[in-house]
Amino acid sequence: MTEPVVAAQTYARWRATTLGKITERVETSVVLDLAGPLRGKRVLDVGTGDGTYAIEAAERGAIVTALDLEQEMLDAAHARAVSRGVEVTLQQGRAEQLPFEDASFDVVIAVTVLCFVPDAQRAVREMARIL
Repeated sequence: MTEPVVAAQTYARWRATTLGKITERVETSVVLDLAGPLRGKRVLDVGTGDGTYAIEAAERGAIVTALDLEQEMLDAAHARAVSRGVEVTLQQGRAEQLPFEDASFDVVIAVTVLCFVPDAQRAVREMARIL
């Protein structure tokens, strides 16, 4: 594995700042409001990082799977989900080769991930496939 592009503690430090708190709250609200009602829906968060969107989706009643290439990020997402009292299924994998069956999700979230993916077009095709 290569070094992570952004370390989990970088997100945590940002989130601890006033601007980070405000930005995360606004961004998360906007993205998930655009996704519509999530209760009971199967949601995949591609490039979950430390789980911000996955956790919020779970709090809104979604059945959430969070995927990331880096185990460090999945560990951070797990710790945050536990601390918030929600269940999120964590899966290590690549956006370009999603390890899921066709049509296995109702909603896919992919925020700030395509800029880190070597083949963004393939990743988008994969996301469309699993929807």
